[in-house]
Parts: sequence; structure tokens; C-alpha cells
Amino acid sequence: MPEANHVKPRILIVDDVNENLHAMMSILRDDYAIVAATNGEKALDLALRIPSPDLVLLDIKMPDMDGYEVLRRLKNNPVTADIPVIFVTALSESADEAKGLKLGAADYISKPVNPDLLKLRILTQLELRRYRRKPMVSSGGQLTMQETRPTLLVVDDIPENVHELIAVLKDEYRVIVANNGPKALELVQGMTPPDLVLLDIVMPGMDGYEVCRRIKANAQGNRIPVIFVSVIDSTVDKVRGFSIGAADYITKPFDIYEVRARIHAHLELSRLQRFFEQLVEQRTAALEESREKYRILAEYSPNWEYWLGANGDYLYVSPACADISGFTPEDFTLNPDLMQNIIHADDLSLWTTHRETVNTSTQHVAAPLNFRIIDRNGEEHWIEHICKPVIDAHGRFLGSRGTHRDITERKKVQQQLILASTVFENASEGILITDADNAILSVNKAFVNVMGYTQDEVLGQTPRLFQSGRCSRNFYQKMWDAITNNGSWQGEIWNRCKDGTLHPYLLNISVVHGQSANITHHVAVYTDLSHIKNTERQLDYLVHHDPLTALPNRVLFQQLLEHALQQAKRNNSQFALLSLDLDHFKTVNDSLGQALGDQLLIEATQRLKGLLRGIDAVSRSGGDEFNVLLDRIDHPQSADLLAQRMIESFARPFTLNEHNVYIGVSIGIAFYPLDGRDVVTLQRNADTALNQAKVQGRGKLCFFSPEMTVLAQQRLHLEAELRQALAQDELVLYYQPQISLQTGRLAGLEALVRWQHPSRGLIPPGEFIPMAEESGLIVLLGEWVLRKACRQISEWSKQGLTLALIAVNVSAVQLSRGDFFDTVRIILRETDILPELLELEITESSVMSDLTDAAKTLAKLQALGLRLSIDDFGTGYSSLSYLQELAVDKLKIDISFVRNMTFDESKAAIVEAVIALGHGLGLEVIAEGVENQQQLEALRLLQCDMIQGYLVSKPLPPEQVVEFLSGANFKIV
Repeated sequence: MPEANHVKPRILIVDDVNENLHAMMSILRDDYAIVAATNGEKALDLALRIPSPDLVLLDIKMPDMDGYEVLRRLKNNPVTADIPVIFVTALSESADEAKGLKLGAADYISKPVNPDLLKLRILTQLELRRYRRKPMVSSGGQLTMQETRPTLLVVDDIPENVHELIAVLKDEYRVIVANNGPKALELVQGMTPPDLVLLDIVMPGMDGYEVCRRIKANAQGNRIPVIFVSVIDSTVDKVRGFSIGAADYITKPFDIYEVRARIHAHLELSRLQRFFEQLVEQRTAALEESREKYRILAEYSPNWEYWLGANGDYLYVSPACADISGFTPEDFTLNPDLMQNIIHADDLSLWTTHRETVNTSTQHVAAPLNFRIIDRNGEEHWIEHICKPVIDAHGRFLGSRGTHRDITERKKVQQQLILASTVFENASEGILITDADNAILSVNKAFVNVMGYTQDEVLGQTPRLFQSGRCSRNFYQKMWDAITNNGSWQGEIWNRCKDGTLHPYLLNISVVHGQSANITHHVAVYTDLSHIKNTERQLDYLVHHDPLTALPNRVLFQQLLEHALQQAKRNNSQFALLSLDLDHFKTVNDSLGQALGDQLLIEATQRLKGLLRGIDAVSRSGGDEFNVLLDRIDHPQSADLLAQRMIESFARPFTLNEHNVYIGVSIGIAFYPLDGRDVVTLQRNADTALNQAKVQGRGKLCFFSPEMTVLAQQRLHLEAELRQALAQDELVLYYQPQISLQTGRLAGLEALVRWQHPSRGLIPPGEFIPMAEESGLIVLLGEWVLRKACRQISEWSKQGLTLALIAVNVSAVQLSRGDFFDTVRIILRETDILPELLELEITESSVMSDLTDAAKTLAKLQALGLRLSIDDFGTGYSSLSYLQELAVDKLKIDISFVRNMTFDESKAAIVEAVIALGHGLGLEVIAEGVENQQQLEALRLLQCDMIQGYLVSKPLPPEQVVEFLSGANFKIV
């Protein structure tokens, strides 16, 4: 009977007699859903409706359309062709039964209907239909279920009955016979049991019921359908046969078509049952094999596999969990929260978010997750986790299936690779990697920065690209021999950068070997030695310089002093050593603190540098002591004047955090070679002089030689008087005539300054001009001379005198000042004289100190209309190239050449060369210092243009110049 929890099969009953309909409905209504029709048209209509019937019980004799026509139409329509049809009719002729079976009827039941037999026949056909409609059958999956003809066992003790059956069945089936029960059982239990048994009931010894019971008691026989074929037609006997396992019942005398239909139906049902039993067995075996494979894969996998149910409980955990975490599968099964408990605290939020994603996404695999766990022993493991949701055929979420893989070692390798990559990219040294053939594979940023090439420019090249040409072939041969024999080399090498510059590098080359010990790579590390050498220079600077003032310290000054001494010995020259000590420094340091004391030392250093421009040999030897080396002095007085300027400068207050601090400086001076011929003696004598200056009351200057001290005091006094002379107009100008050798007439006057001292009388310029230049007073003095000369020109012009030009000397200090041109222009405007009456004499040295700026200034002066001349020509550079750049009109031959030209051939040659050079450049040439007739005749012979000197006239005061001008017809004979 159909199971109660399934939908009842639908049966369509077709009969034109209501009593028959009701009778069958009452038999079947408990087990089936009944649909009834009283004619053929109605039956066909109901068969096409949805849901369609699973089986049709069809009467044959009906008005209008009989059962045969209904059957024919049902089988011809594809929609209803597979619905089994059982004829239920009172017709008992074999021809009627045969006709129905040929048209496709599944079975034939005679009226009046036996309920049990009816139910059995219906159940058989429904089972057949159910098997036929299974996918494996409908798609051809049953293949050939039996290659040979089915075997029928006929069991009957009456030979005639057996022969009759054999006669009608032998063409379709293989028929074997047993004439008693034991023989039948023997054949059923034999090697080739029959596929179906036709069994008589009434037999001597063992009747058919017992034979059927014993057949069904055997596992093999239980699958063989048994059909009773007997004259017994009572309902009780039929029910008894069905109760012990009979499949059907045929009453003798039997209709052969009915027999064939019954045999065919039960053989097909048996074959289908056996097919699906075998299929189930095969699939069960395959499932077991699959389960075993999965068990092996899961339990022998090094990965930790799991299946987590929809409720969060573990359905499966593989043994590998114990190897990784130290916890067994049972630990996780008993405690679903164990996984969350062992995850590293920093990664727990990642795991929580990941689980939420898995639980809410039933369509996609969650992204892999890397996190850490702490195992049972407290050790940390990195886990790579992958999982996906488990979904059944109906789309229901059944949990998640996942894998934990221990990637701790891989993480360590990755971290090492990251570390190596970070070191490679961020190393301060340049790193280059080549293959075994020296083709460049990679360079780091430092290499790009050092060499100037981009990575793309060097990839695929060889390191020969960087060869400087400074390393010999033998050098490279030895380098590669060391690499081949030792696997590494270290040394200094010169490389050429992209910009063409050469740099020294410390190069380390190492060989990388593969698993088979063959060379796979070369790694070269470049350290730029120029940075190291810069560092060495910086260290050397720190060792040899005072950290507070940045001045050379005692060690470096000792070396500078030694160098100056050796150079002075070679050149037979002299130099001065000054030892300085700040007065009252200790008082300032103790009262205002060390910080302001340090600031005072820095300010003192700046003052010294300002006074000693161009002099590098200045040192702080310690505390408040300084040393100065003057190695370019012409005479000791130069050191005297510079020292006096230092004392004056340090007498001015220092401002320290709004405090005016007065200190002063004491200076001791020693000269080489006068006061010592070695470093120790010179330093000792300079310190002795310094101590003497302190004894005298501080703020003093003392020479190691007492005579020099007196002289220094006199020069200091003279400088003060010169300042007073400028203020009180004690200076006067004298003018020395210049005569043309061609005409013998006056060509010009040179203005020469004199000092009319109130007590010492007239002081010549040689005594105060050098001191004025060194003290800086030369600027004021020079401006006074220029203005005085221009005023004199203006005065003489107003008197109506015929004037020649007046030459005025300009010092190097004046010319180097940026306002000299403006000063000249202002004085010309003030005095209102013709510019062509003024000539400026400039020394070679003043021009050459800054040729570019000097040339610009002279060009602007000449543009005003002034004449320009080079004074003392021949004593300095005497260069043709610079004369071509300067806008000058005249050369003056220095007196030192003219004085000795008549008895010194070299001097005469210089004079001749200067005259020729000047004329070659279109310049006038004048010789100064002409004192006798021989000099005059020699200069006339050399075609010198003009002369100046005592042979013509000594320098004259203004009033005598007027007298000289009134006798302008005076000629040199």
C-alpha cells in the first residue's frame, strides 16, 4: 500500500454502470485518490487534466465509445501513453483479453472483482510505472539488464499442464520444469536460479504454499516473483498465497494471453527492482569509497580541516588540528568557542568579521584570511584560513567547510624576504646584482643616486659600463681571480658616473651559489669613499679647530707657524707672530656666566676677522688667548699699525644681552728671524712680550725688542697727529712740473701732499702715507688731496693762467671703494673745472687686485673727460693683456728704473721696453725721478715723451708754481 506520508496515487475508474463504479471506489478509496468517468469522452478528458491519473481501470463494454477505443486513444496520445490501463470487464473470452493486451492494456481483471487481486494488480502496475519513470530508466540508464532470455521455472505434478505451458512460452523464455516441491527448491537455490516461478498449489508431498514459503524464506529466492497457477479459485486461498509472498494468481484453465501478460509484467518489475537494488548497491559502495577517500584526505592532510554546522557546532575536525594547535578534535567538538579563544588578541576582530561574512554570504567563498593563534604550549602560529558556505540542494545553509593551513614558516620566509628587500632598497650603500654572466638584474636606490643612472638604463648591461679607465687590466684580472678562488673580493675601485665624473668606491663583490653549487648571481656593494673622505676631513677639522669660534686651535696653528717659518727660510723673508690676551675676560665670565663668556669670545673672534681680512692664520690657543701670524709684511712697522688697530677696536664695548662690556686686549709681538729662528723660541718670545704688555697696565702693545716697542709708540702717536692734521688743515699740496721732451715746454704738474707739522716742520709723504694706508686714513687723505688740487686748478683758471693738466695719485684703497666714481664727480661739480685738466695716477697693484671692477670704474672716469695714467709701471704685473682692457692714456716709468738706467743695463732694458710697449699701445710715456743730464739724454734717445724730476724742478708750493708758469718758455737743453 502507498505510504501515508506521500500523496495518494490518482486512479481513474471508467464504467457506465454506477454499481460497478461504487463497488471499485469503495475498495480503493482508502488507499488512492479516485476519479470516475461513465463514458469514453469523459475518461479521455480527465486523463488529460493536471494532475493526470497514475492508473486507469477501464470497462470494455460501454455505449458510444467502448474500452478498446478509449485505450487506443490513450496510447496514441504522448501525454497519456505511459499511464497503465487495466481492463475490468465481465467478458471472459480469450479473444477479448488478447485484443486488449495487444492494444497496450497492462492487465486484465474479470468481474466480479476480487478486492485483494485488484489491489495487487494495481500495486504491481504502479510499481512498474514508478520504476519506469525514474531518471536512470527514462534516460536509458537501465542499459541491457539481461542479455539472455529469462528463465521460467514451471512447477506442476501433472505433465499435461507442464507441456501446455512449455508449448506457449518456449519461444520467449527458457523454461525449466520441476514436478514436485523439493525439486523446485533445489533449482531455485542452484547456481542459475530462475527469473520467475509458475507454481501449482495442489501437489503431493509439499503443496505450492509450502514451496512458496520456503522460496521466500531464502534471500535469493525472495527476489524471484512467484505466480500461482491453480484450479483453486476461492478468495481465501488466493489471499493465503498473497500472504506468503506470491506475486500473482492465475486460475486454471488459464488464458495464454493473460499468462504472458502476467509473466511479462512481473519479470519487468523484478528486473527493475533488481536493477535499482544493484544501482543502490553500486552507489552505496561508491559512497563508501568516497567516504574513505575523504577520510584519508581529511585525516592524513597536513592541513586542519573542519565542518562547522549552521548552529556553530563542529560536525568534523581533522586530526591535523592537534599538530598545529595542540588541541584534539574532541576539544573543538566539546567547546565550539575554543577557536576564538586561541586566536591572537590583535587578530580577533579580523576573525569575527570573517565569520560574520561567511554566515551571511551563502553564494561566494569568503576571501582567504591570515591570522595568528597561540597553541596549547603558548607558541605563536600563523594560519591561512579558507572556507566556503555549505548549501544543500534546496538552498538551505548547512554551515561552513574550511581549512586552516599553518604558514608560520612561510611567513618567516616572507618577513625575511621583506626585510632583505627593505635592506636592499634602503641601504646607504649602492647594491648591484648580476646573473652568472654579469648581466645586471637589479640595482637599488642608493646605486641610482650614487651613479646617476636609472634602473632601466643599466638593466641588461654589464658593470663594464662604469669603468673609469683608471684601473689597469691587471687590476681586473687579480680581482676576478680572487672572486673565482675565494668567492668574494674587496678593494678600492674608481668608477665613472653617468655625468662623467670619477669617484672612488670601496667595492665588495660576493658570489651566490645555487643548489647544485653552480654560480647563479654576483652581488656588488658600493660604498662611496668620497663621503668617508669628507667625514675624515670633518674629523680633521674638529681635531684642528676650536669648536666655539671655529678658529684654528693650538695644534693647527703650530703647523701653520712651522710652515711659515720654513717658507720664510726659503724666501729669506720675515713675518710677525702676535700673541693676544683679552683683558678682564675672567671678570666677565665669572660675573655674567659662562654662556655670555662664550658669546664674548665669539664676538671677539668676529672683530679679529674683520680687522684681519685675507689673513687665515688666526687661532684661539685656549681660554681668552689668541694668536695671529702675519707672514706678508714688508717691514716691522706693518705689524705695529695692525696691532694698534686691534687695541683700538677692542677698546670699544661689546654688547652681550643688552649689557655693554668693556674688556680690551693686550698684544705681544715677536718677529722672525729677529726674535727667533724656530717655532718654540718665537712662541716663547711672543708670550714674553704679551706678559710685558699686561705688566704695563693692559690694553698695551709690546715688542719682544724694546726698540720696536718705542717705535710702535711713536707710530701710534703719529697716527693720532695725522688725524688731527686732517681736521686742522695742516696738510699742503706741492706740485712737481712735468716737461715734454719734444717741445721742452711744461706738460703737466703732479700734486704731492706734504704735512706741515706745527713742531716738526714739513714731514715728507714717505713717513706718513704708508701709515695712512694701513690705518685706513688714506681714504680721507686721498679725498682731501683730490678736492684741494681741483680747487687749485679752479683758482689758477680764475687768475687767467695758462694751465697744463694736474696729476693726482689715487690709492688702491680709494679705488676699491664703491663710491670713488661718485666722489670724483661731486668734486668736479663743486669746483667747476674742466675734467681734461685733471689726471688720476693709479698704481698697477691697485688695478690688478680686482681687474674687472677697476676696468669698469676707470671707463666711467674716462667718460667724464679725465685723463688716466698707470703709476710706477714696471714694478708690478706690466701685462699687455690688462693694458688692453683698461682705458688709460699714459704710463709712468717708476723712479727705481730711471735712477739706475745709465749704469745698469737691465734697468735700461726695462725702461726701453716700457717706452716701446706704451708707444705700441698708443700711450704717452713719462719717466719720473730724472735727476741728471745723462738720464735725460738716454730718455731722449729712447724717444720718451715726458720727464719729471729734480733735473727739471723740485716739488713747488702753489705760489712758486705761478712763478714757474710765468716762465713757461723755459726749455730743457
